[in-house]
Order: sequence, then C-alpha cells, then structure tokens
Amino acid sequence: MGPKKSRGQVEHLKRCWLADPCFDLYAEEGFEEYRKELTDFQRKQELLWKAEEEGRRRERARKMGIPDNLELADYIRLLEHRITQLEQKVGI
Repeated sequence: MGPKKSRGQVEHLKRCWLADPCFDLYAEEGFEEYRKELTDFQRKQELLWKAEEEGRRRERARKMGIPDNLELADYIRLLEHRITQLEQKVGI
C-alpha cells in the first residue's frame, strides 16, 4: 500500500468512476482505507441509476398505453429497434 490518499484524490476517483463506471470503485488499489465510503458511494449511485431506468421504463410503457406491463413495453421497444436495424440494412 502506498502513501495515504488525500480527500481530493478520493473525490477525483469518484468523479472518474461516475464518468466511466466500468470498474468497482471500492476495489481501487491505494484507496483501501476508504473502501467502506467507496462501497457505499457506488451502491448508492447504482441504486439511483436503477431507479432512474425504472422510471424511464414506466414512462415508455405509459406512453404506449400499457402502464402496467413493463415487460411488453420492453419487448415492443426491442422489436422497434430490430426493425430500425433491418431498415438501415436494406436502405429504407
């Protein structure tokens, strides 16, 4: 373990993770003494993102006229995406 990380370095690490959350924030080498804080931060943010996505799903389903059927709305969205891809392939 290297030298103690400053508060600024911890906050910088958080901002970097928010910009590109492709790694486990709490597992970053050199930040072991902040592991609980980083774990809590990552879990809280992931829950927020999940809630936001759930809200978007509900809004799409509502706009489709099927507010109580998120699975059907997701499937319709998938089919629309596939149709768009096929149209692009054939030049429509």
